[in-house]
Amino acid sequence: MSFSIIGWLDIWRLLDMDGAVQCEIIYKVTVVCLLNSIWKARNMVRFNDTLISFSSSISSIMATVFSAGNAVSIDSYIGIEDFVILKNFKVSIRSLRAPNNREVLWQPLPRGWFKLNCDGAATSISSVCGGLARDVDGCFVGALASFLDTSNSFIAELTGAMQAIELAHEKN
Repeated sequence: MSFSIIGWLDIWRLLDMDGAVQCEIIYKVTVVCLLNSIWKARNMVRFNDTLISFSSSISSIMATVFSAGNAVSIDSYIGIEDFVILKNFKVSIRSLRAPNNREVLWQPLPRGWFKLNCDGAATSISSVCGGLARDVDGCFVGALASFLDTSNSFIAELTGAMQAIELAHEKN
C-alpha cells in the first residue's frame, strides 16, 4: 500500500474506512485526543513549567476513546480486526444481530440418492475444499479434500462444489 500525506485532510481521509462504524469513530477520536494531548503537554511546559506524564496522557486518551466508542448507537458488521481494536479499547461491541434461525426437519432421501456436503475456505496465502457423501441410510459413500493454489474463498467454495459434482458422477 502506497500513500502520501500532505495535510490533515489526508490523515482524516485515511481514517475513513470500510468496516465497523465504531472502529472508524475510535480511530478519529484517538487521533484528535493524541493531538490534543500533545498540544496540552506543550502548553503545560511552556506556560506552567509543568510536565505531564506519558501514562497520564495515555490514560486520558483511553478514557475518551472508551466513552466515544460506547456512545455509538449504530450497529454494523464487525470483522476480527475490528473486534481486536474494540476489545483493546474495552469498548462494548455493537454488531448486527444474527437473523432468527428457524428449525428445519431433515427428510430422508429417496432410494438411490445420496447427499453431498461440501465446503471451501481460504486465508491470505492458501485455500482448501472438501466434501462428504452419504447414502439414504447415512452410510459413508465417499469423500474429497484438496489444497488449492488460490487465496480466494469464492474459488475454494466453487472448486469444492465442482469436485462434489464429479464425486457424485463417479459414484452414480
